[in-house]
Amino acid sequence: MDKKEIKKTLSNYRKLMAQAGKLEVALNIYEGCKEELTQQLKVCLESAKGIEKAINGQQDIRKREILIRKYIYGDTLEDIAQRLCFSSRHIQRLLDSAVCDIAL
Repeated sequence: MDKKEIKKTLSNYRKLMAQAGKLEVALNIYEGCKEELTQQLKVCLESAKGIEKAINGQQDIRKREILIRKYIYGDTLEDIAQRLCFSSRHIQRLLDSAVCDIAL
């Protein structure tokens, strides 16, 4: 390396150390949050499994289909009604009944 390249490398030292300091802070923040985020993820996944189990436990096939379409796929009552060839009001009644079945 010639003198010019050495000076350029040396002048990058402060920038590199500043960047290293920022990365260290970010890593510490990440490490501090990692356990909490992992726990929250675990709770979410366990809750989702419980919901899926409750829905899949519904004995009535139509009600199960409505629960899946409404709460897993996010379909509207109108979309579900059209797909199953029922009125929206009838789908609402079946949905209400299915939710009550799960609550028992």
